[in-house]
Amino acid sequence: MASKLREIILTIIRGVLPYPDIWRRHKVRHSARDLIQWTEWPGDNASPIELAELGLLRALWLQKETHRAVRYRQSEAASILARSAVENCIVTLWFFFAKDPIELLREDNCNAFIRLFKFLEDFGFPTQGFVEIMKQEFGGSGKLPSIFEMAETVSNGINHDGTVVLYRRLYVPLSTFYTHTNGLGLLRHVNAHGKPKLHASSIWTCLSALRTVDGCVGIIAGEIAVQSDKTPNDFFSYAEKHLKRSLNPVFVMAGRHAGKTIHWSRLSGSISGMRKLRKYLSSKQRREDSRETQERITKALFSEIMQIFEVSVGPKTREYLMDEFVNLLLKEELVP
Repeated sequence: MASKLREIILTIIRGVLPYPDIWRRHKVRHSARDLIQWTEWPGDNASPIELAELGLLRALWLQKETHRAVRYRQSEAASILARSAVENCIVTLWFFFAKDPIELLREDNCNAFIRLFKFLEDFGFPTQGFVEIMKQEFGGSGKLPSIFEMAETVSNGINHDGTVVLYRRLYVPLSTFYTHTNGLGLLRHVNAHGKPKLHASSIWTCLSALRTVDGCVGIIAGEIAVQSDKTPNDFFSYAEKHLKRSLNPVFVMAGRHAGKTIHWSRLSGSISGMRKLRKYLSSKQRREDSRETQERITKALFSEIMQIFEVSVGPKTREYLMDEFVNLLLKEELVP
């Protein structure tokens, strides 16, 4: 538990501290730009590497636009751009591991082009003849998989779950809170006292948005270099250093809410509970206790720790989450 708790704390510290890399970012962008070999788009004859190079161009553009948005304190725009960068990263990597991606893209382009004219349906357009002509012009076959399916394909191809983690850790919460209009997104316009407000609550940080887009550029450039039998330079290390400093939006939201509900008068009791819990988990008594006793004591000590926060969830949810945390905590530790 100590090692995992330490890693969580280090992640939070990395996420809130500045990480100046102007010179290194310039170097990585220049090296990434050199990976793009084609001077004229090959069209339907594009190879997976050429498709990925097109994705790299978009990643570089999204990186530039995100940094510009942050400079002008446009946090909402920066978050939406970062979400686009994550999506672009997953799709671009998918080109390397998909079966005939150009055919799938041609079919998707055809369907998208037809949808562009759907607003003319009241005038009897597009006609079936137009649809048939478009299919002949664009060609292609099959259907593009979902972003999650693409992430799974990439993870299976490289034997690493990095893209699935990227999808779940960043793409899903950013889509939920920033891109789609749903209950959670709309509630950003309600303050802590239930009053309406014009400016939506920010549930992420500009630093995390910057590190996300920087990391996506590094991942794409590194994979293109590998697939092209070139030296990936420090693309992957650049991506790793940035992405591990990008905080999960849900954690940021929870942290900000917790910060507003702290009862500082209970701080000493909470610290005392932490010490007792740490001492108990490594004690001889704990090894002699039954599992039921371990859960009861751990739960009581965890409640003592959490007294510093004002809990806003229902009692059943609170009880369930506490049980889950206790089970996870005891699972990570050596139990009889």
